[in-house]
Amino acid sequence: MAKIIKLLLAAVAILVTVVAGLVVAAVFVVDPNDYKEQITQLVQEQTGRRLVIKEKFALSVFPWFGIELGAMELGNAAGFDAGPFATLKSVRARLQLLPLLKQQLVIDTVLVDGLTLHLVRHSSGRNNWDDLVGAGKKSAPAAEKTANAPPAPAAAAGRTAALTSFGIGGVEIRNASLVWDNQITRVRQSLHDISLTTGPLLPGQAVNLVFGCRIESEQPPLAARVRFTTTLTAQPAQQRLLLASSRLELAEDSKQNPQRTLTLQFDADANLATQLLAVTAIKLEGMGLTVTGDIKGRAISTDPKLQANLVLAEFNPQQLLQQLGTTLVTKDGGVLRKASATFKLEAAATEARLTDIQVRLDEALLQGTAGVKAFHKPEIGFDLALNSIDVDRYLPAAAPAAPSSPSRSQESVNSKPPPAPSLQPLRALKMDGKLRIAHLKVAQAQLDDVTMVVRSEAGVIRIQPLTARLYQGQLTSALALNAQSDTPHIELSYTLKQVQAGPLLKDITNVDRISGVAESSATLSAKGLEAKQVTKSLNGQLKFLFADGAVTGVNIPRMIRNAYNTLKGLPMEPEEAVQKTDFTRLEGSVVLTNGVASNQDLTMASPLLRITGQGQADIPADQVDYVVNTALVGTMAGQGGKNLSELNNLTIPIKVSGRLSAPSFGLDLQALLQENLKNQAKQQLQEKIGSKIKDQGIVKGLDKVLPGGVGGLLR
Repeated sequence: MAKIIKLLLAAVAILVTVVAGLVVAAVFVVDPNDYKEQITQLVQEQTGRRLVIKEKFALSVFPWFGIELGAMELGNAAGFDAGPFATLKSVRARLQLLPLLKQQLVIDTVLVDGLTLHLVRHSSGRNNWDDLVGAGKKSAPAAEKTANAPPAPAAAAGRTAALTSFGIGGVEIRNASLVWDNQITRVRQSLHDISLTTGPLLPGQAVNLVFGCRIESEQPPLAARVRFTTTLTAQPAQQRLLLASSRLELAEDSKQNPQRTLTLQFDADANLATQLLAVTAIKLEGMGLTVTGDIKGRAISTDPKLQANLVLAEFNPQQLLQQLGTTLVTKDGGVLRKASATFKLEAAATEARLTDIQVRLDEALLQGTAGVKAFHKPEIGFDLALNSIDVDRYLPAAAPAAPSSPSRSQESVNSKPPPAPSLQPLRALKMDGKLRIAHLKVAQAQLDDVTMVVRSEAGVIRIQPLTARLYQGQLTSALALNAQSDTPHIELSYTLKQVQAGPLLKDITNVDRISGVAESSATLSAKGLEAKQVTKSLNGQLKFLFADGAVTGVNIPRMIRNAYNTLKGLPMEPEEAVQKTDFTRLEGSVVLTNGVASNQDLTMASPLLRITGQGQADIPADQVDYVVNTALVGTMAGQGGKNLSELNNLTIPIKVSGRLSAPSFGLDLQALLQENLKNQAKQQLQEKIGSKIKDQGIVKGLDKVLPGGVGGLLR
């Protein structure tokens, strides 16, 4: 867009110069209309385009000698649409006659009305103004011919040389338009209602300038009004341009957001001789944001390099989101209330770098450096440190459950899932960075001294290593996301050492399920982005070891005693405040296959129990089917101190079933005791038989043991 505006201003400058020349020439010409045919022929010869002058030139004589050009039209370049390249409603310029007697050229305000330019980039890459740029080269022979021509008459030369001053009362452009049609990218942008007003144009003096237009853009989508005011000083001899008290206003021109505006104030000093640029007193305001700073540049026309110091004043992110038409409801309504930033920017044509970064969001402070190389194929690097952040506070609040109804259920069944996000940006991402977080809370877990190294190339993002201190232990892990296909592949491995499992699991699950010092390691893989897809494709294996802890939620000794008391008609033991089963060591391994976790080697040792277990848990279905085999190896005195000695060395199965998130525990002690009594009776019978046989012989022994003796057995 900047190139287009420059082209527009260049076209106007050329037009003003031509008109001014016509005015001067008209002093010595009787009727310029006599030359209309020659003018159109000259344009055809020089540009290959057709110039149509639709109205006569109008002259005024005294006290202003002026000329007014009516409607004109310049044709398009060959190979482009038949529509015109440029159209013009009118141009008017006048000069004062009396100052000419004093060798002074005074031109009144030049008025340009209804200028329209249609700029097109063809799908082949050609522009419809390329031939006009080349036209200047074609005219070189003509210029050479003019240079070799005889010198102008002395009178004419004398008048030109004798001019003591030159000035233009100003330039006024009304109702101009510029249309940019890029047929390669199929993007169309346009400027309408263009206006430009200047004060008097006098050599070496400052001039006030006011520019305005309406922008319409398809990409990026934009409909806005622009107004720019400045005081401009041009110093051609020093190749210097100064802008003072500059103000740019951008107001969104849409029915949805008619109040959104941005304003930019600045002063600028551009020196082409020294190739230096200084932009000072920068102040950008809009939508509750205020940015201040300054910019310095060097080699501005050859190999531009910029340095900037920028400050984003404190603002309210929630209010900004509301102005952008977005509402974000977080778990903690007190977050996103204040933010600010300061940083230094170093930029060149192909790269940019941020240093001395200090970004504040609520109580969090992010510091460090970041940069990007090769804008056409970005390579991102960063080294950042964050003091503390609670990620859970910024997560979206849970939506209220909608009342179920048949129609809603049917609608839910028939509705299509939202389309998966495109992974193409990840495939083009190249990144190498490091992030350190002093304290991090995520998924209710508390981590300290978090360090992660992030690398991405060719669609594979790796966070390796990721280390942290948590719950008096240490975490070391690695995560890889392969986005080379539409269904990403995830790999995760970790090692936990000396972690207090109770507080960790309680924070994550909000359930106090197990305690003890934990050691664990795992290698896992999955596919997809959604939680259900990931859990259904979860594969891998993990090992765990808990020492000197307890399984909470179930008291296996009490469960056995109450079952025994029920069978014996004894009173139940009173309910305990905390249900738990202590252990000295609990370990095992898990194999995951498509989201189903299988464990066959669970072992737990405690002063009273020896436990083994096997079974499986279906994670996507939230179901568990597991058996815990418990053997009593110590005394289990029940109520009143009675000993459950008949259960010693007896293996007791406990069934764990139902929902994995809230399992139920079942124990059939009656059947187990009945089987145990049968085994005891059989053993006692065998002992009696053996005793009698030994004392009295086989027949006499059986006579004593069996009812009816041997004869009864035979009967």
